[in-house]
Amino acid sequence: MMIALVDPRDTRWEVESPVYRVYFWHRPAGEPASGQEQMMWHCHEWRLTEAADVHEVLAWANGPEGRGRVFELFVEASHSDGLALLRLAGSTSDRERRRC
Repeated sequence: MMIALVDPRDTRWEVESPVYRVYFWHRPAGEPASGQEQMMWHCHEWRLTEAADVHEVLAWANGPEGRGRVFELFVEASHSDGLALLRLAGSTSDRERRRC
């Protein structure tokens, strides 16, 4: 991790009430001899609006809805090419997954 001071005047816009997405990942249960390590990951994708802040979203994702599942957390951002997702938490680097 690299850390540096910034000039807060370098940004052009701010979103007061961001939209978040939480992707819960899981592997479907397989037959005992099915080679579950070869099975694809599945995900349930949720879009959260009107959250107080990212702490509220993390509490929801880590709460009963998450049921201990692995998740990724994104915030939506508008871009000239369309909608973009900015990753806030989670990673796919250690697992082979495909978007739902």
